Amino acid sequence: MTYETGLPDGLLEIAVLVTARERDCQYEWTQWETRGSAPADPHHIEPAIIGIIKYDRAVVGLGEREAAIINLGRGMFAEEKVSSATFPEVLRLFGRRGTMDLIELMTLYSQDAAGLAAFDQQLAEGQKPLLPFR
Repeated sequence: MTYETGLPDGLLEIAVLVTARERDCQYEWTQWETRGSAPADPHHIEPAIIGIIKYDRAVVGLGEREAAIINLGRGMFAEEKVSSATFPEVLRLFGRRGTMDLIELMTLYSQDAAGLAAFDQQLAEGQKPLLPFR
């Protein structure tokens, strides 16, 4: 799936990964972690950021924008309510358009996760699953 946003590739990667993590979508996570881990890929993000998302760690030591995206995704999907501190922070950092882009992007990938679950989408034969079970 592609979705046009004004977000830099690395922030888009974080938004998709946090959605895949919170929806426990092995297929989506494995595809996106593989590309996000590749230094030559434009979506590349630091392994520490992947670890924070993957293992539900605190967003300590991240940039404001990276932390805000992770907090937004965790609020939307894990807590089913974005906190009164998180939403204004996201709005401040990304503006109205960027905030809507983030929410729509994460919602679309959440829908993808539901569809992948409905069709029991499996990884390619021999592909190693990268998302640990909770």
